[in-house]
Amino acid sequence: MAPAVAVALLAVLGCAALLLDRLWIASARGDLRAAADAGALAAARALADDDLLRNAIRSPNRLERAARQARDIVRMNRPAGGPVAPSVDVRFGTLAGEGDGRRFVEDADHPLAVLVTLSRTRSRSNPLALLLRGAGRASADVVVRSEASLDGRVVGVRPLPGTTAPVLPLAVLRTGTIGVRPGWDGWRLGSDAYRIEGSSESGQRRAGRRQPPGRVLAGPDGIPELILTSMPLPRGDAASAAAALRSNVRLLDFGSGLDPAELRRQILEGLRPEDLGATGGQLQFADGADVSAAGIIGHDIAAALSAAAGRCAAIPLYDELAPPLPNGMCRVRCAGIAAGRVMSAQTRDDGSCEIVLQPSAIATRSAVVSSGAAPNPHVFKLYLSH
Repeated sequence: MAPAVAVALLAVLGCAALLLDRLWIASARGDLRAAADAGALAAARALADDDLLRNAIRSPNRLERAARQARDIVRMNRPAGGPVAPSVDVRFGTLAGEGDGRRFVEDADHPLAVLVTLSRTRSRSNPLALLLRGAGRASADVVVRSEASLDGRVVGVRPLPGTTAPVLPLAVLRTGTIGVRPGWDGWRLGSDAYRIEGSSESGQRRAGRRQPPGRVLAGPDGIPELILTSMPLPRGDAASAAAALRSNVRLLDFGSGLDPAELRRQILEGLRPEDLGATGGQLQFADGADVSAAGIIGHDIAAALSAAAGRCAAIPLYDELAPPLPNGMCRVRCAGIAAGRVMSAQTRDDGSCEIVLQPSAIATRSAVVSSGAAPNPHVFKLYLSH
């Protein structure tokens, strides 16, 4: 009986070793998958950068920056639990086809998708070492792929549970009058006086994290700024009334009741799902969303905007439903969305606030898209498409 028991014991131990090695491979594959997902999201997010507004979409530096974002994220995730790093391959392209038939097609000229492949293989001299070497193998090959994409057919925003959407409670006049009342439609006519330090290296370092503010410096960067002016404090004279009619920015009541403390929190942190509770947790621009607003921006709000200077955020565009009351209260229709960063905000002697806003591009997982919408050049939906 002793030889039979020994043989049975060896068989059991062999099966256990094989099972443990398979579990180890599955665990390593899961680690690699998480790292590939994070890298693909980071690279796709980096594609939505200011070069889109400089007509430099084909810049090789743009793709190099995005690929570096993916590699940096993979290194920070330390996948597969060992000191041996996986080989990282990053490719750029587009998605061809619809629905389940979509496929990744390489295209470096108009990239809107990223394919990240992580490999630990014998052919690359970095295989996954097995724990118990079941079935006589000392190592195994593990390869995972992840694909992330951008979709510019944005019609709204919906903060994901437990997160905030990078949206300012600030709206810019959608259509202005040249030389009288600047609107978003004329931003390219503005002056180019400010830049973000290291803007060529801009981008969010980790997928899903809010972009930290960049340092605002004097000097052109190829993107003109738009000057926004709020209503002055009412004085009852013709001059202040005329200045009020020239204002082109509004504070929006996204569940804040226009309370300064809540507005400051939204400016610095973004919108929570509960901020949009009155509209079902989302803000849709396709049919226009009527929102209570204020035309006067006080010193405390100007200070909050200054504190957020250099940070990219989505910004609603409004159409006026009626002239604001003398105290600045009004209702506006949010009929579009763009993106930008506050470069400066200061209160003037008449109580109005002057905001220098630089248009930009942003990718967020909280964007809502519609297949029939026109592409938005400023705001993109970021998602895993593998």
